[in-house]
Amino acid sequence: MTHPLASRPLATVRRLASLLVALAVLSSPAAARKIPVLIDVGVGPAVWTGLGDLDAERTLHPGVVLRVDAVVTRKQLKKKWVRKSIPQRYRGETLLRHLPDLHVRQGWMMGAPDAFVLSPNVRGASWAPLSLKLLHHARPAHTSLNIQPRITLLGAEGAGGPTASLAHVGLAANPDVHWKVAKRVWVGGGWESSIGLPIGTVSGASSVRMFHVGRAYGMLHLRIPVKIDI
Repeated sequence: MTHPLASRPLATVRRLASLLVALAVLSSPAAARKIPVLIDVGVGPAVWTGLGDLDAERTLHPGVVLRVDAVVTRKQLKKKWVRKSIPQRYRGETLLRHLPDLHVRQGWMMGAPDAFVLSPNVRGASWAPLSLKLLHHARPAHTSLNIQPRITLLGAEGAGGPTASLAHVGLAANPDVHWKVAKRVWVGGGWESSIGLPIGTVSGASSVRMFHVGRAYGMLHLRIPVKIDI
């Protein structure tokens, strides 16, 4: 018998989006004047590579991605009172006027994992608490090149395979592109390469050489308008 949520994936995504929006609003402190933003909830499938030390029989490992951002649109950034309300740590006021949009991650957003490994013999979760956009364009598609520290916690325990518990800590490059397909709906994807050091142990292995971890992903974005203090 098919689970009712499985037959209504879009409804499930909308419920998840509503929950995350509620968390964003509740986690924001009270302010005299809140900024209109779009809470961007992105979810989709992922394929991981570079985990051969954990499962030598598989080159590709399935997973999912989940990303939540608060987006201040260009229309809002043109308003002086909006620019004045945005904390200086994000961008200088002069730059804000020319940005296609501004993506902001609040405290709870930065602390939540944004990618997961769900392979038969390997499980893991990954965080990118900070991100720097080196490239950022809105037309013809929304494209960006992000540089960010990446922490990935991994565990493996398979029949006849190694038992492992380790972390991969590195610096990641993440080109990302997405297109608007409806008023509040975007689709896209990207690739991320994280170069770093593995920290931990793998049973039966004298050394761990997992210096590069890669991930391709596709994503469906739903954008929900709210007013919050950032």
